[in-house]
Amino acid sequence: MSSDELLSALAYLPDDAVLTVSVRKADLLAALEARAGGPRVLSTSQAAEFLGYTVQRWRRWAAAGVIEGAWQDDGGRWRLPRAACEAHIERLQHEGSSPEKRARRRAQRRAALTGQLEIETVV
Repeated sequence: MSSDELLSALAYLPDDAVLTVSVRKADLLAALEARAGGPRVLSTSQAAEFLGYTVQRWRRWAAAGVIEGAWQDDGGRWRLPRAACEAHIERLQHEGSSPEKRARRRAQRRAALTGQLEIETVV
């Protein structure tokens, strides 16, 4: 029975009718997640699909500790709290991505990798 057929059938019942419903757990979870805007915990594939960026980028962020509360399951797959993913995207948007900021971040990463200190001059 489709959702539309079910809604049509329910419309004929009185408001005080008592219904007994059997539903598979997976179907109930999927419906609840869809209503809530998606699952609370995402795989890297889901994060890429729902929030953008690539699967590899989400893996790198998780491994770097940028996604708060991220963990690897028994199979080694990353599990990312949706709220932490959304907060990270918001931080990225807030920081902006001007060419100057990107160049500064690249220089900081390079310095961190090579162990060099970056000295910022103030004019």
